[in-house]
Amino acid sequence: MQMIIFTLNENYYAFSSENVEEITNKMPWTPVPQSPSWVQGLVNLRGNVITLINFYKLLSPTDETKELWYNNIIIVKNDEEKIAFMV
Repeated sequence: MQMIIFTLNENYYAFSSENVEEITNKMPWTPVPQSPSWVQGLVNLRGNVITLINFYKLLSPTDETKELWYNNIIIVKNDEEKIAFMV
């Protein structure tokens, strides 16, 4: 089994490479009004609209805000659904 490993705020996380469709550079997103705080917005990837998740906000339920530098977006697929994670 191969894994895609990345760090976020000095912690290590991994996705199985079987579930990773691609890794892209940071791209513009459109905010979604009244969405949960961990939903950064929506991205358009070659005509597919995908929800962009702020991984740090998802894992840190506190109101503490931290400026983190995101370089990439990991597109993860699960059956027919795709989700993008800022890493």
